[in-house]
Amino acid sequence: MSRRDDRAPLLTLEIVDLVEARLADAGHRGAGALVRDALRCLVEAEEDRAGRALAGPTEAALRASEARLRVAVEAAHLSTWEFDLRSGTGSRAGPLTAILPGVPAEGFGLERWMEPIHPEERGTVERGFRAVAEDRAPRFAAEFRVRRPEGGWAWISSFGAVVERDPATGAPARIAGVARDVTERRLAEERRAVLLREVDHRAKNALAVVQATLRLTRAETVDAYRTAVEGRIAAISRAQTLLAEERWAGAELRDLLAGETEPFPGGDQRVRLDGPPVRLPPHAAQPLAMAVHELATNAARHGALSAEGGRVVVGWSLDEGSDTPLTLRWTETGGPALDGPPARRGLGFRVLEGSLRNQLGGSVAFVWEPDGLTCEIGLPLGLGAPRPG
Repeated sequence: MSRRDDRAPLLTLEIVDLVEARLADAGHRGAGALVRDALRCLVEAEEDRAGRALAGPTEAALRASEARLRVAVEAAHLSTWEFDLRSGTGSRAGPLTAILPGVPAEGFGLERWMEPIHPEERGTVERGFRAVAEDRAPRFAAEFRVRRPEGGWAWISSFGAVVERDPATGAPARIAGVARDVTERRLAEERRAVLLREVDHRAKNALAVVQATLRLTRAETVDAYRTAVEGRIAAISRAQTLLAEERWAGAELRDLLAGETEPFPGGDQRVRLDGPPVRLPPHAAQPLAMAVHELATNAARHGALSAEGGRVVVGWSLDEGSDTPLTLRWTETGGPALDGPPARRGLGFRVLEGSLRNQLGGSVAFVWEPDGLTCEIGLPLGLGAPRPG
């Protein structure tokens, strides 16, 4: 490969293209334009330095070029760095010098430069830098964590290339580049990845519940079967919507209860909700929604919501010292008189008990008073992951 004195600016242009492409991929097209301007000015500064040695341009032209470089670098919130391979020392400037002062502004060696980098990335970064220094790679590009003075880690994106070569041998003599704090972007990517995993998990769980609903639902007619299935799937859908609106971080208990009772005749007027604010963890929302839907369905068919004067009160309380800190009581009054528990418990009760006991590790108890059904539910919210199954 031939060696040319003008190779420095051309290789710096490679950094320009690489940085702009990386930022564009990350959705920072405006920032990419600023970085491009900054590095274009860096190219001009390098050309001016080379030109001064060869043709002696005016000091005013050189100062103007360097001024444009400073403005563009500051606008793009970039830091710059250089490493002189002949002396084995580097220098750096820009906002990262103050934010991450673990390395001095100048006169540091390679080992000192690499020391604050997270051990998991340090070897990769050093190998990438040495590959450029030894002329085995055209450019250096890496993202890595650097220790913060106050604790924790900052993510840094850095790009560089050879900007000066030995006139006699053509070997790399100086490497220069830019660096940028990309912690916010990396954290956003991590949050997005967690969210996508949660969505995937919830979607698979919802599909499994739908399949079980279709398989286990029994009815005497097609219309009755369709109504039962649609109601249960709608309950799942409402729970999923609540979670999606809260970015899968949980759901408010009152909102969930309202969503499952209001669709029934009189549910928005004859159902009273009474309790403190409670934030349900994501894993509890869907099973509890299914359970409340079954209670409301039973009330609309056989209980308080099937009679004009019937009423339902859903109250809840918290007791942090209990194994089941959330207690929810469903109380029906004014419905058809009850003689006692039903002779046969259908799928609805099995869904209710399975959702609360098996999925959430909670408890459920029924009392069939002459005036209506009372159901008391205890849930161990916030005590860890849901039970499998």
